[in-house]
Amino acid sequence: MAKRSLEELYQRENVQHNLPEKSFFLKAKQDGWEVLRKGWPDFLIYKQGRIAFVEVKPEGEPWLKEQQKIMLSILTEHGLPCYIWTRKSGFKKFKINVPFKR
Repeated sequence: MAKRSLEELYQRENVQHNLPEKSFFLKAKQDGWEVLRKGWPDFLIYKQGRIAFVEVKPEGEPWLKEQQKIMLSILTEHGLPCYIWTRKSGFKKFKINVPFKR
């Protein structure tokens, strides 16, 4: 499989037609960084000096997309608590299942 050009990676990530963001994205990739724009949890909650990230899922669809798994894994590995929440089940702590490149 041919290696994708930076421009193709930029297009795949669907960075808005914002020249500063595009410039940053391409520079970060050139410098060897992995860049994620998709997959951020729905909420950051905080209370009395504590924070957590929460991904909300409807009943019957508790599956995470691949970008969400990667993002939640990265946040969790950096010590940030992440949860999946549904109306029926409430909060369930996210368990890392996707290693990421360091």
